[in-house]
Amino acid sequence: RPGPTRMQGNRLRQRDDSHYDYDAFGNLIRERRGTPARVTDYRYDSQHRLIGVTTPDGTTASYRYDAFGRRIGKTVDGQTTHFFWQGDQLVAESGPKHYRSYLSNPAAFARWPCSTAKAGSTPARSTTSSTTSAPRRN
Repeated sequence: RPGPTRMQGNRLRQRDDSHYDYDAFGNLIRERRGTPARVTDYRYDSQHRLIGVTTPDGTTASYRYDAFGRRIGKTVDGQTTHFFWQGDQLVAESGPKHYRSYLSNPAAFARWPCSTAKAGSTPARSTTSSTTSAPRRN
């Protein structure tokens, strides 16, 4: 049987043994789960973009954005992944142990990974399109 669910101001405040806290702008700033509570903290910049997360096990993540509000970097426990954009389309991401490029179809609001590689290797997967422009994984 599910536990209690509590809402306040169109925000989920409690679901079973999970409790959620928000700042004055409605951004989730703390999540407490279980007993004893395992706490995850969230931090935002002045434009309400997520810039940091700390999980119960001490893992930390930070996020960076460019002047257009696009996420350009993610650092988790000292390992940074960079994101590359063409206009508003994510075209690639690169981290210390991986590289992934994307094929986008803005009209379909869809994005597919078209190649993925681990550091020091060749692409493990690739995607091409058929004559109807539908993506096909090779």
